Amino acid sequence: MAEPIETFGASIPKLAGDQLKVREELFGDSPKSIEHLQVINSNTAWVKLRSSVNKVTAGKSAIDNAAKDPSQLGFLLDSLSSEEAELFVLTGGRGAAFFDTEVKGLNFGTDYDAASTYNNNRNLGMRPMPGITSLKVAAKNTYGTLMQAEVGFTVWTLEDLERAELLFLRPGYTCLLEWGHSVYVDNEKQIKFASNATTVKDETFFTAQKTSVIDQEIQNLRENAFGNYDGMFGYITNFSWTFRKDGGYDCSIKVVSRGVILESLSMGKTSDATKAEKKQKEKDKEERKSTYHFIFKRLEEKTSGDQFDGKDWLNTDGQAKDIAPKLQPFKVFRCKQELGGEGILGSDKGIELQYIPLRTILDIYNQFISLKNAEKGENLIPFSLEYGEKYLTIDQHFSIDPLIAIPPKIPTNLEAPFKEGKYYSVSLNNIHKNAETYAGDKKDDVLNIMVSTYFVKKCVNTVIDGAQEEGVGVYDFLKEILSGINNAFGEINDLGLFFDHTRCIYKVVDRRNTDSRRNLQEIALTGLSSSIVDISLNSKISSATSSQISIAAQGNSGNYKDNVEAILKWNSGAVDRHIERKGQTPDEKKDAATQAEEAKKRREQYIEDLEFVWEQFNNGPPDASAAQQFFRDQQVDSEEWNRLRQENIAELNRYYKQRKDGNPPKGVVPVELSLKMLGVTGFKIGTAFRIARGLLPSKYDDYAYIITGVDHEIGTDNKWYTNIKTQFYATQ
Repeated sequence: MAEPIETFGASIPKLAGDQLKVREELFGDSPKSIEHLQVINSNTAWVKLRSSVNKVTAGKSAIDNAAKDPSQLGFLLDSLSSEEAELFVLTGGRGAAFFDTEVKGLNFGTDYDAASTYNNNRNLGMRPMPGITSLKVAAKNTYGTLMQAEVGFTVWTLEDLERAELLFLRPGYTCLLEWGHSVYVDNEKQIKFASNATTVKDETFFTAQKTSVIDQEIQNLRENAFGNYDGMFGYITNFSWTFRKDGGYDCSIKVVSRGVILESLSMGKTSDATKAEKKQKEKDKEERKSTYHFIFKRLEEKTSGDQFDGKDWLNTDGQAKDIAPKLQPFKVFRCKQELGGEGILGSDKGIELQYIPLRTILDIYNQFISLKNAEKGENLIPFSLEYGEKYLTIDQHFSIDPLIAIPPKIPTNLEAPFKEGKYYSVSLNNIHKNAETYAGDKKDDVLNIMVSTYFVKKCVNTVIDGAQEEGVGVYDFLKEILSGINNAFGEINDLGLFFDHTRCIYKVVDRRNTDSRRNLQEIALTGLSSSIVDISLNSKISSATSSQISIAAQGNSGNYKDNVEAILKWNSGAVDRHIERKGQTPDEKKDAATQAEEAKKRREQYIEDLEFVWEQFNNGPPDASAAQQFFRDQQVDSEEWNRLRQENIAELNRYYKQRKDGNPPKGVVPVELSLKMLGVTGFKIGTAFRIARGLLPSKYDDYAYIITGVDHEIGTDNKWYTNIKTQFYATQ
């Protein structure tokens, strides 16, 4: 049974951890048995590549008609054959004999025999069977949202190139890539040999199965081989081939994990999701823009209540009865607002400021935008809607831009006059109370962050109304939403997309929420018991971050943009003798009392400005009379909020740095530790581990290591190696 989803920052999966422990024992044994010496010294790698392409056996006219009219494609489904793919399986390492007990030697006939090691070619004589010559699998993008494999193989005749062209030189089609160790030990240190049973069964792969069935079999094989097998079911994205002087052809293909679809997926049309009856003409124009516009506009049709069940409302007559049943239940929280300068001729535009959980935004994507396997009824690239991923938060966490998002909880422990009852109350405070009740004990869960539908529509508009550049679509839309939340939450968080390659599912995680209290597995890097073959350490500080560090190091003003608390801890214990302290105040030699008085005045002005924008938002101060509230509209002035943005960010970061929870700074240090080890599967990007003390400088004992990249390669020595890239984060 597959392991459950690991949350971001959890310990490395048991599958990889247990196998590393066994290898440490195997390499550390003294004396070693003959069998174990054979495992250590005789192990090689194997690779196997199979195509998902079925050959169309129908006539050319039927194929041409289907190309012109996709509705005719169904007529071709009865004329498909997997025979070509079954007879042209590419292997490497121990070769075809490893996978097929019926493999033959020389074929002296003139007819091609896929089971023969050598075939007699009319023009070139005896030619070897095609075979894989190289493999490199690497993580791509931040925290490895994609895996990309580069497979090199050689074919020796034009006829074989024709077969390869049909099956593998096909961008957009899927294939199954597998690799592993020829001999290994299980977790009981028993010797095991790879065989045809080590790979996905032909009867599974060469029949029309759901992709989830193949994914599950790959995961089962990983576990059955104790981490000594790995596989990847993905899309072919590119290919190349060159002619060899000996008459053969060197070919190469790139295979990318299925999550790549998200990066080019368009927003789709409203009509793809619903056939609901049209409303008034002006409203209908906006509803047609996207499924999000349609759903949010229908939610705005409800005219009473500051909270309501969104699914129930959509399921009422005339709303969206064909959409509602597909969505999971969700609440809508709202208040009326005027948007300064966004109405006709610059007048205020009145809106229902609605908040829904981030989980519902992802649910809408899953149901109505994500690419589906229509024949099998499965979602190819869904987002996980399971709770468990937490975002970094503090007691005082408030939104610096309520038009974007708010935390699902009431800010507490704010300093006077920055008190809840002073101005952060009334309309938004009611929403906070309702949202907090809704979230229950999951107030710090990423999926319960409350996002305004106004902001979501703006993000959709950015994608749809902007220049239709190639590749711009859902991926950019989701990144824009998460970036907006990060900013609205004071840049304390680093929400981003994360792809679980084992489950083939996307998640939203807070990359800064590194929890030092987790029980992490410890691994050995050096010594006789280690299977690590290479270790390297590099700082990966960008030019932008380096300038912020230069400002922040030994500084006391806090006038730097990003939260670099983690790197400041890294630099603790040392002082630059030439520049002891940095600051942006013109005269740093002022006495402490003068500086304190000036800081107090600046803060009082900031509080006064902040109180003003919140009074506008709340229709006056909490104790305003009915007459005052009647003549003053609730209003969100974006320009005023933008002017306070940097000071609000500084305010939240000050609270964050002054927290008294006793935990070390959250977030990674931009220093990368890379490990190369004998190949093993099970390592997951986003999981973490510790390193045994005494193997690295003592300073590193206060840090754990979160995996940011996993690569696999089969080198010239025919061995499978796994490369792990990690970044430091403080645990003490």
